[in-house]
Amino acid sequence: MQLEAEGLVKILPHRGAIVSELSMEEVHELFELRALLEPRLLKASAKHLSEADYERLSQILQEYSSELRAKHVRRWGELNTEFHNVLYQHARQPRAQAIVGGLLQECDRHTRLQLSLTGGMERAEVEHAELVRLCKSGKVSEACSLLKMHIEGVGKSLRNYFEEHNKATSK
Repeated sequence: MQLEAEGLVKILPHRGAIVSELSMEEVHELFELRALLEPRLLKASAKHLSEADYERLSQILQEYSSELRAKHVRRWGELNTEFHNVLYQHARQPRAQAIVGGLLQECDRHTRLQLSLTGGMERAEVEHAELVRLCKSGKVSEACSLLKMHIEGVGKSLRNYFEEHNKATSK
């Protein structure tokens, strides 16, 4: 049931559990929705981030780096979600935040795949750190632009990887 809730398997009546397929249309839609909503939440939240929030973001980034290097794949998605949620926690837009929370959960396995398969770890670390730096220095518009590019880049990177992989295996 937990794996089904995470979108990793589908439970079919009288057949049991089967591994969920990775749909490129789904990946495109999920990351497109995130790219639309998350910069909006960041814009509303960034000016309300406190020093304690920035300390928490720094802790998350340090742990994220450690977990990336240790190849603890399971923690990557959890830390990524927590990072994004801390950035948006002061947006005062509960419906949008709930939708984004669901999108982040649905994107978790996609994000972990992207980090594992495309070498996106360094880029993720750099872009996350830059998001924090821009917010902290009051450059919220720049942070929102970077966030949109960051989310779109993850989706595009994953789609490109699978397109290339599909071409190579179909030969």
